Amino acid sequence: MFCPNCGSKLTDGAAFCTNCGAKIGTSAPTPPVTPPPAAPNYNNPTPNYSNPNPPPAYNPPPTYNAPPTYNAPPAYTPPPTYGAPQTPPPYGAPYGTQPAYNPYAPVVKLGWHKFLIYFSLWAGAIMNFITAIMLMFGLTYNVEVYGSTQNIADVVYAYYDGLQMVDILCGLLLIGIAVFGIVTRFKLASFSAIGPKMLIGLYCAGLVWSLMYILALLLVVGGDVFEDSQMISSTVSQLITSVVMMIVNYIYYRNRSHLFVR
Repeated sequence: MFCPNCGSKLTDGAAFCTNCGAKIGTSAPTPPVTPPPAAPNYNNPTPNYSNPNPPPAYNPPPTYNAPPTYNAPPAYTPPPTYGAPQTPPPYGAPYGTQPAYNPYAPVVKLGWHKFLIYFSLWAGAIMNFITAIMLMFGLTYNVEVYGSTQNIADVVYAYYDGLQMVDILCGLLLIGIAVFGIVTRFKLASFSAIGPKMLIGLYCAGLVWSLMYILALLLVVGGDVFEDSQMISSTVSQLITSVVMMIVNYIYYRNRSHLFVR
């Protein structure tokens, strides 16, 4: 039993407290001892009804994905030296084959191209047209008589039978070549893929025309054609010019074939 005054433990049936001397009445019942609550078991899924508010179950923090690994930028490569010419098509490749595109290629100079389309082809077409008119109307047979120029086409045509027909036919062919030259000019100006080929064909046509005219004169006039030294020198120079222009323009436009793709 216990003292109701000081709470000291006494022997059962004691009348007075041995500690404080208080009078002990009837025996007080021994208060029941309440056991401490059991510690919650967080690993046990069974709920603990002794604790009305159990703590929430432990949730581990989420695992974050590692950031992606970025590829390192490529090493800087300096551009090639400006002014290096573009690689032309390989030897034997079809005319007009485009070389590999080079974004750092220099600006291609087109001075000769502009000279052709703005002057040379126009002038050539006009000269061919004028020559054709002179041939068709016999204006090439002029002589100086006492300081004045006289046309002797009637005499020449009467002496050489068939010469007038040769001049008319060659004049018509020359007009066709003049028209072809104008068409070629516009094809080149529009950077058409067929333009350079037409230009080479134009010089070939002029070369063939010169050879045909000389052969026709040899058939009609015979050896007398060689007595006209001026006509012979003019024809020979035209032949040489045509061959040289064919070679020069082929090389020029072959190196610029990547521009003519329309």
